[in-house]
Amino acid sequence: MKFAKIIIYALALVVSTATNAQFKTVGEVSYKLSLGQGSEFIEMAGYVAGLADAGQGFIICIPRGTTLGYTLGVASRGLSAARGPNDAAAPLLIKAMIAAYPCRTL
Repeated sequence: MKFAKIIIYALALVVSTATNAQFKTVGEVSYKLSLGQGSEFIEMAGYVAGLADAGQGFIICIPRGTTLGYTLGVASRGLSAARGPNDAAAPLLIKAMIAAYPCRTL
């Protein structure tokens, strides 16, 4: 089971950096999340939620009751690890969510 999680994580990172579909930069995501409202903020909140949903139960295990607002805070802190505003956002967001919401093996 642990090997499968590693494979899924590796694939998520490869896909998120290898495709131009929905490619978002750190600068774009950070700026739009900082708006706090409006269509651009909602777009980025959906982007972060989509990344979280894609890994939920495999590499990301968000506890019940966790709000989207809290997860957006995790995302914003994760983006601070970027080397620059043109870095790809998805790998940093995924790493931040894995760190904040680790899955526990039984």
